[in-house]
Amino acid sequence: METHYTIPKKGFVNVNVHACYTYVPLKNGNKSGIGVVIRDDKGKIINMMTETELGWPKIERKNMLFAMMMGLRLAYEKEKEQIILETDNLFAYEGFCGKFSEAEKYELDQLKKRKGATNMKIGPKYVPASANQLAIFLARNGVETRDRLHVIDRPCGKALEIWYDDMGLGSPWTRFISKDEACSKFQP
Repeated sequence: METHYTIPKKGFVNVNVHACYTYVPLKNGNKSGIGVVIRDDKGKIINMMTETELGWPKIERKNMLFAMMMGLRLAYEKEKEQIILETDNLFAYEGFCGKFSEAEKYELDQLKKRKGATNMKIGPKYVPASANQLAIFLARNGVETRDRLHVIDRPCGKALEIWYDDMGLGSPWTRFISKDEACSKFQP
């Protein structure tokens, strides 16, 4: 099993999802958050989502399934048809594969509809938390700072830093300048 993020095979997108939950509300009143990241077969970010608990299920396990639903919804809206749905939550992975209880019936029925759709090919994949860092960061960001849904097209700040690390690109904060850029600054 991988210990870091891996790029999907050609033609597929990775939908990484994570949900976090706290039994005691934080100072902002939030108790849960989700993070979703969609990346193409080159590792580039197509879309990200961070959200907090406005009207969500109050059951911890349901929040992870809700994160999976939101990830598939975002992929559907972006017209992605070949999806690897990655989670570091074993319960959600097993639920998606068919093991669930009545408490999660609605969420799993919705996920089954997506899984059974003829226009989409979805494969679940269980990954360690170390391979899901960006989705984990977005979920924590959702519970700690958000009051509504945020869909993000381009990473910035800490999200950019995690993405660069995932891709082996080093720090985004280095002051790198190409030879051509340096030369053009000194041209008359």
